[in-house]
Amino acid sequence: MSKLFRAGLRRYIKNIVFWITLFVSIMVGVFSGILGKTDRQFHDIYIIVAFIVYAILISLLIGVEFGDGVFRNKIVAGYSRRKIFFSEYIIAIIICLLLVLVTVVTFSLFNWVIYKQIPIDILAKIALGFVLHIISLITFISVTSMLVTKKAVSAIIALAFVFISYMVAFEININLNLPEYGQAYSFVDGIPVEIEGELQKNPAYIDSPQRELYTFVFNILPTGQIIKYTEIVEPYLTIRHSPGALSVQEIKLLNTMPLYSVGTIIVYLISGYLTFRKKDFK
Repeated sequence: MSKLFRAGLRRYIKNIVFWITLFVSIMVGVFSGILGKTDRQFHDIYIIVAFIVYAILISLLIGVEFGDGVFRNKIVAGYSRRKIFFSEYIIAIIICLLLVLVTVVTFSLFNWVIYKQIPIDILAKIALGFVLHIISLITFISVTSMLVTKKAVSAIIALAFVFISYMVAFEININLNLPEYGQAYSFVDGIPVEIEGELQKNPAYIDSPQRELYTFVFNILPTGQIIKYTEIVEPYLTIRHSPGALSVQEIKLLNTMPLYSVGTIIVYLISGYLTFRKKDFK
């Protein structure tokens, strides 16, 4: 299996697409770092751009294996499908985590002070959750790329997953954050007038059991998790001093979101491997 690892790593490093994605990863770190330092903001759109880069890199590089008949040749050479599948998967994880590290280090060069403000236990939970949600996304992309024969199609699927999941997560987050109650009004001669001290139920508020369903869908999406991680981290950028203790809900999210990531990783990986074992490589 070591030969598969070495050959796979060489395939990435020698490909121009890898070096382009490395450059983009640095630029994502630079622009997000400058924005964090000057405007005291951190937009999750930069991470979505990074996701897009990973999707293109993995789908194209694994697609080369299909296009050149490399998977078939490896099987003929005596490598098991298990070794082929997991070597490709692990290489994709290593390469993308390397790109993530480059982005994080570049961002940190501009905003190193926030690491002094974030409590070490909170920072550790954010780091763990961030890594796991990255692995969850890469698992989906790499598994899809190993199951779809045409690299253009696998790239489209991966990009569509990133875009659609982000839009879905963004919309769900907006709806979940709607207040349950709002100011009550009455109409006098057709003009709305506030009723002092009285609240009314917000008709747009998502109540149970839909609320639990929306929350579950939001949490299993890697793009949904990154929205929440951004919301937790941003207060440490927007002010010069520590924003204080996290809310009970935020602590609960930090404790549970990694579990969602682990669950999706397991589901993607097992289902993908079982399908890969039965795939016909012509």
